[in-house]
Amino acid sequence: MVDKFRQLAEKRKILIAFLIILIILTILYFKVFFTRGAYFNDLFLKKEAATDETCYIGKNKQGDFKVTVKRTKDTYDKSEVIYSFPKDIKRHFIVNFKNEYNWDDGVKNITDKDGNILFEGIYIKGSPYLYGENGTNQDYRFDVLIDSNIYELPLINVMEFATYEIERIRGDAEVMAIALLILFIVAIDIKYPLLFFNLSHFIEVKNAEPTDFYIFTQKIMWIVFPILSIILLIVAI
Repeated sequence: MVDKFRQLAEKRKILIAFLIILIILTILYFKVFFTRGAYFNDLFLKKEAATDETCYIGKNKQGDFKVTVKRTKDTYDKSEVIYSFPKDIKRHFIVNFKNEYNWDDGVKNITDKDGNILFEGIYIKGSPYLYGENGTNQDYRFDVLIDSNIYELPLINVMEFATYEIERIRGDAEVMAIALLILFIVAIDIKYPLLFFNLSHFIEVKNAEPTDFYIFTQKIMWIVFPILSIILLIVAI
């Protein structure tokens, strides 16, 4: 009897330890998932905000990447967007807004740090393009080459950083929702093994029973689907 209680106590300790680890991993996962920042050429840049500037910082095998958005002190009619690439490569842009109180009114122009005008035209929030004065979309690009890798830098990206339109959470909510739905369905199937079988056969067959092959396949799915869900959860971040 004593040995039996010891075994139960050990199993309980293992279960509690597993639940604690699961809770910690879940907290860490959602912390990463809901981290705010922006994507630049498929690289996630984490947001770090200060009083007069906002930085978006990330890293890949080529080095550190940073996008700094600076506000002119005491005014919001101008925004500096500075891209810092590996190998000390920088691209510096200045966005001049028509209305410091309402950026939706449009942009006067975009210049380089020396004041040379790079773009004059129309910016429409949410549009993937900048439009010239004649209304046609223009592909204004200042791509950067690093070790034979091209990083696309269209001016529309500069505008999205300048207006913070590019900001988002790191995770992909749709992919996570699919993963959680799969886990939920598996949990229901494990709790009620005949539920989905009966739902799919109760109209055509009376007192139907699953075959050994169905039961075998079902148990395989109890392993495969959770693994698939974990992969999707990883992909989601």
